[in-house]
Amino acid sequence: MYHCNCFMKKIFYPVIFFFLFALSFKLTAQKLNAYQDKFVHDVIARQFYECADGTNFERGMANFCVLNQDTFFNPWGYQYLFHLKGDSIERLDHSMFHGGNFKRFLFTDSQNIYLLGGYGMFVTHNNLEAFDFKSHEWYIKATTGPKPPFISGYTFKNGNYVYTFNNIKCGNDTEPDEFNRNIYRLDLKTFTWEKFENLNTNLDFVFNKVINKGEFLYTQDYFLNITGNKFVIIDTKNLTYLIIDKNGFKNIDYRLKIHRNHLYLMNKSSNQIFENDQVLDIDSLYKTNQTSAIPLILTPNWWQVFNLKYARKIYIILLLLLFAYIVNLVFHKLDKKEKKKIISPQISNTEKTHPLIQVILDSPKTELSADELDKLLGIDYMEQESRKMKRHRLIIQLNEIYPNLLSREKDQTDKRKTIFKVNKNETI
Repeated sequence: MYHCNCFMKKIFYPVIFFFLFALSFKLTAQKLNAYQDKFVHDVIARQFYECADGTNFERGMANFCVLNQDTFFNPWGYQYLFHLKGDSIERLDHSMFHGGNFKRFLFTDSQNIYLLGGYGMFVTHNNLEAFDFKSHEWYIKATTGPKPPFISGYTFKNGNYVYTFNNIKCGNDTEPDEFNRNIYRLDLKTFTWEKFENLNTNLDFVFNKVINKGEFLYTQDYFLNITGNKFVIIDTKNLTYLIIDKNGFKNIDYRLKIHRNHLYLMNKSSNQIFENDQVLDIDSLYKTNQTSAIPLILTPNWWQVFNLKYARKIYIILLLLLFAYIVNLVFHKLDKKEKKKIISPQISNTEKTHPLIQVILDSPKTELSADELDKLLGIDYMEQESRKMKRHRLIIQLNEIYPNLLSREKDQTDKRKTIFKVNKNETI
């Protein structure tokens, strides 16, 4: 019995562990073996001839999906669906029409395999296709809600939802490309679309280049986009992302192949991996720069929309209003003397005295220039014409109370000027 237990520990358990490890490796494999590769190549070649030679079978999770511990293979841009069984392969579909869904999103959910969106036959469409394992045909899955008008952009699955945004409809060089940066979310339980405003403005650079000429890559855990000089990595599980300058990646424009979370740089002519170039480990790259990761805003609430879209504009308007108020306050203080009006008391014929009469009588002078009189009357702050009219009315009113108090005469030294004589002999 003792020897039997030792055998179990030394031989049986390691064998079982190795078997389970190998099984899990195959279930998540993202690479065809030589036989499977030739099988798929021959299927495509029978219908599309030399097009099969240019088809990349190593696009990672853009080609492979797992359902119920079974691995399936769907070549990018084709409707073919293959079931991988260990080292063997079986074609499942009966499709005849292909080439209409390059850059589509391949995913599984609730015992089904789906293809969403894509570009082909000069059309960028928004179809959701599901595979029927009984009829071995693809069919259009009906959805409700505000459906995106076209889907060829940032698309990935998280939980029971599929998200797509930054989509571009190719104009095929005959008309301008059409852009749609809105976020759309598909509920995979109800197949209902919802539309949200996209607040991830730092990803707008993708529209500087035609997205159909960029690269959408799906590794085991990440979505990648290479557009212009930018390299975007999205963690589809934690919904965060990095933007990395592509200038740091040598030979990134060479043909790419994907195994799990690794990018391999391929020579376009020989289709061989560069021996002297380091393979890009996306998982390590992301974790190394994780402190710089930015959260994706996929379902913004009203406060996020207000804060990111309107708050800055409102703050600028408030600052401008505050600046205008301060400027106005400063000018008001500087011009306070001009704007401050002295309200002269209305002179009534029934009044026996008037403050201005006493001011004039207290003046030591008996002859006053126009400016000296205006100063005594408190109207020297006014404009010239206004002063002249006000002075004329006040003289009439004061003379009604104090007869002949003020009289006009020509200045003997300058006939152009008028002097005002003060008569202090009359009594009130």
